[in-house]
Amino acid sequence: MIVMKSRTIRNCQTQKGGALIIMALILLLTGTAVMFSVLDASGVKIERDKKTAAALSEAKVALIAWSVNSATPGQLPCPENTLSIGTISEGTANTTCTLPAIGRLPWKSLGIGDLRDGSNEELWYAISAGFRTSPINSDTPAQLTVDGVAGDAVAIIFSPGAVIGGQNRPPPTSVAPPNVVQYLEGSNNDGDNTFVTIGAAGSFNDRLLSITHDELFAVVEKRVVAEVSNALLDYFCGVGNANYATKVCIASGGNRFFPRPSAFSDTTCFGAGTLATSDCLPNAISNHGRLTANPIPAWTATSILRRISTSNWFQENGWRELIHYSVAPACTNGTLNCNGTGFLTLNQALITPIDNKNIVVTATGGVVAGQVRTNNAEKSLEINYLEDENLTTLNDIYTRIAPAGIVFNDHSVSIP
Repeated sequence: MIVMKSRTIRNCQTQKGGALIIMALILLLTGTAVMFSVLDASGVKIERDKKTAAALSEAKVALIAWSVNSATPGQLPCPENTLSIGTISEGTANTTCTLPAIGRLPWKSLGIGDLRDGSNEELWYAISAGFRTSPINSDTPAQLTVDGVAGDAVAIIFSPGAVIGGQNRPPPTSVAPPNVVQYLEGSNNDGDNTFVTIGAAGSFNDRLLSITHDELFAVVEKRVVAEVSNALLDYFCGVGNANYATKVCIASGGNRFFPRPSAFSDTTCFGAGTLATSDCLPNAISNHGRLTANPIPAWTATSILRRISTSNWFQENGWRELIHYSVAPACTNGTLNCNGTGFLTLNQALITPIDNKNIVVTATGGVVAGQVRTNNAEKSLEINYLEDENLTTLNDIYTRIAPAGIVFNDHSVSIP
């Protein structure tokens, strides 16, 4: 009996041990399954986030490119025309919109594909007031607020993410277009100029990517100074007789000198309307200032530098106020082919040597700390436009890139 009892005890212990092993295996397998499930879900989320980030970035690049190449540099497109939904024109921007405006991204007008976020939803887009009709220039302020920062963006691209908080998204049509409330959350869907990047957990999943004023105009101004320098080369060489890449004349022709600037303090150069023939005249004393509206001989009828605003984006958008122009004494009226004495220097110039420049054209950028341009008296001072070496205009030395740590947003080009 004692032996039988001992065997019974051992059998029970063995069975209990086996059960514990089986239980441990079940727990291990269950934990492994949960772990792989979590990892799988995490991997899917990562891929969705990557797709969303890539779509937002592509849309941002496309919007800036569209703006730079617009007939009005700096202009931005309206959101999608909802009447185009379901047609071959789907993704086309509306021709007019009340700003600030929000709607789906006009991907077809931007020349890109139908971008989708990681949840396969189309992107949305908001545009600030001030960026549809002239005048639009570096002094046009951004008016979209993001996370409480006023003037933070000129445009915002949105990824709406998956349906959340009871949203309902039936397939949109031109008759029943998408409702922003069913795609964006919080203050992102109320139609004003205030937006947020975060919201209550479980009821907010928007992803935002902003275009700031500086990001847009850092590129737009490069187009502006390039076209201004080309127009000045046309004046020097003759229209159709200039090689814009090498900055030289192809053959004989043209005036063979560059016009003198108007005084930077000449208030008749200001504004975005048509100027009179007595306005913004050349200054016979200084070789730096603003681009004159009435040189002798006059600008050609096709030059962007003419005083007429109609069908002339340069004058119509007030860019004359925002361009600083300097001409080498060797190249002004009374000389031919820059055979006079005295040239300009542009540090870090793209074409060497740096100290043989005939002209230097600078887009002065938006205001930086310490600059004010609220009235004519303030607009008459170069200190409210230029920075660093560019501000010491009397020495005929300019710079393209400022030293590290210097607040600087000038964009300069030269000939040659």
